[in-house]
Amino acid sequence: KIDIRFDDERAIYSDIFEAIRSVLLQPTPIRHIAPRMDLEAKAPEARRTPLELSPREDMAVQAQGYRIIGQLHNTYLLVEVEDGLLIIDQHAAHERLIYERLLSSDKWKERQSLLVPIPFELDSGRAQLLLSISEGLSEIGFEVERFGETSFVIRAIPMVLEGSEALEAINEILEEAMDGSTIRDISIERKKICSIIACKAAIRAGMRLDPQEVGEMIRLLDKGPAFNTCPHGRPISFKIPRSDLDRRFRR
Repeated sequence: KIDIRFDDERAIYSDIFEAIRSVLLQPTPIRHIAPRMDLEAKAPEARRTPLELSPREDMAVQAQGYRIIGQLHNTYLLVEVEDGLLIIDQHAAHERLIYERLLSSDKWKERQSLLVPIPFELDSGRAQLLLSISEGLSEIGFEVERFGETSFVIRAIPMVLEGSEALEAINEILEEAMDGSTIRDISIERKKICSIIACKAAIRAGMRLDPQEVGEMIRLLDKGPAFNTCPHGRPISFKIPRSDLDRRFRR
């Protein structure tokens, strides 16, 4: 049959709604979130694959004046440049790249709906704070729905985030708001929010980077000193001039 009808649709809807609601209302306090897997210490083998370039990709990056030598401890990129060796913190560099992308377009507002909503619970103070900044959260791609006095569910998140990063991002935004930041005014706090989202979305130690993004990160560093730190101020790269290497080896 193409079309199936029930005698009592309301009763079926009510039973399903209550069953789902009872599961989602099970408390999952945000302050007791299990820590994310320590990718620096125990990344899965599939994500610890060293950065490898195809012959075509290798020729492309060499034509742009640099050559990716490899990765050190699955954390730092080693890049041969014309006048020396460039060592790049891949997380900090990727964070800066995402941050600049978010600031330069409306992509920071794009959202993705979650197939399975994420339930969480807050204490009463944070619950009221979350309600007060809900409009601002909506503008940056979050859809958070109240599901009880202090219970909530996340139904949509910014496109650049993964579901596992959503609670961390909201928790950090709440921390900023508790410190006095006015998250309600997104036009003022856009850079702060973008920096939080970029940090959560950036690649971690032990994870594989796309060669094209590596090229974008290196070109971003060429724009000047302001682009050589992540949005939180951590340095992105360290350069060892060839003259220093020659002197060290008495060449």
